[in-house]
Amino acid sequence: MLTGDKLETAMAIARNASLVPRRQPFYPVRVRCAAEVRQQLQGYPKGVLNAPCLLLDGASLECCVTHQHKLFMEVACAAPTVICCRCTPAQKAEVVRLIRNHTRLITAAIGDGGNDVPMIQAAHVGIGIEGTEGRHAALAADFSIRQFSHLRRLLLWHGRNCHIRSATLSQFVIHRGLIISVIQAVWLGLGLTLTLTLTLS
Repeated sequence: MLTGDKLETAMAIARNASLVPRRQPFYPVRVRCAAEVRQQLQGYPKGVLNAPCLLLDGASLECCVTHQHKLFMEVACAAPTVICCRCTPAQKAEVVRLIRNHTRLITAAIGDGGNDVPMIQAAHVGIGIEGTEGRHAALAADFSIRQFSHLRRLLLWHGRNCHIRSATLSQFVIHRGLIISVIQAVWLGLGLTLTLTLTLS
């Protein structure tokens, strides 16, 4: 979760949105230099059954990305949840790009305000929520929804339908290309046979 809110608000939102279970601990990372970054990130308990949620502020995130971005991405991908508070719009977009480059997976960014536009545009799939903060995110996104609760239906139902349509279209294009190629090869073979027959006779 990338947010510009303060630490306490970010933790409350994460718990209310069920990103963090009620009894899951937090692992705060507060660093200001390269030595502290390596020490704190290596101290994160990876592979633990009830691993804590990784919690950073904007300044710590900047230090981690600047000095140890590979180690930071390894720890962030191993953590069950990552919360970055006090983030600028540029930092949100940078984190999305780091995730895209490190994991090579499809990324989706969800936002409801104008400060989420760079993050939405940096992701593979941008989802904008029309809210009280305006329609900037909804206009910049690939998909626009009115409420956060509509996200499940968008991903599970419409996303599945879109995937099926894309797979059907790709199969149609491949088969059409094969059919055209076979017909051209047959006509070329018939033309060569006819030419050789006329030449020999």
